[in-house]
Amino acid sequence: MPDWAIAIIAVVVGTILGFLLNLWRDKQQESERRRLQNLEIHFRDINSSIIRRLSEMTRSLQIRNNRLVFGGYIVVSEKYPFEQETEYESFTVHFHELTERWTQLNVKALEQNKLLKKWVEQEKLVELIEKSLRTSSQKQVEDANLDKEKQKYEGIYQEFNHSLAHLQNEFNEFARLLADTVQNIEKYQIGTVFKYNKDCPICKKF
Repeated sequence: MPDWAIAIIAVVVGTILGFLLNLWRDKQQESERRRLQNLEIHFRDINSSIIRRLSEMTRSLQIRNNRLVFGGYIVVSEKYPFEQETEYESFTVHFHELTERWTQLNVKALEQNKLLKKWVEQEKLVELIEKSLRTSSQKQVEDANLDKEKQKYEGIYQEFNHSLAHLQNEFNEFARLLADTVQNIEKYQIGTVFKYNKDCPICKKF
């Protein structure tokens, strides 16, 4: 084969290979662009449906009708309706440490609710003894019982207020951690910290 023919073939082959390489690169870039776009949408969904809700809840712990509630209406409980949603399952996969912290704080809130119940019951007992004292013929005995139960009441009251203040501080810290996490991911970490996870039910659809 003449040298000029070999040269032409080399140019043609080189052109074809270059075209295929550029095509492959374009497809890779488009695939990466779609992947990042999907991750960004995915993160926004988790943020709006789960993270914001957790943040709002943890900033609003209060007592309502002798029980602890979040935001005045979500009663502290072992499980919440939103924890059954697919977005929450996805949140637990992508944010394992935040999920663990939320679970720990909620366990503490449940214990706090038990202490609140104990406080309310003790308050009712004191009121009952005071009522009985007004009609009792054994005033000395009733007085002694009343003093004893009042001391218990004060002890439970002080313990409850101290632990509630500490718990609210922990919830506030958690809310700040959620806010910092969202801010960092939105600015710098889509595709790195927040990335595709094969165990996530939503990522599997990508």
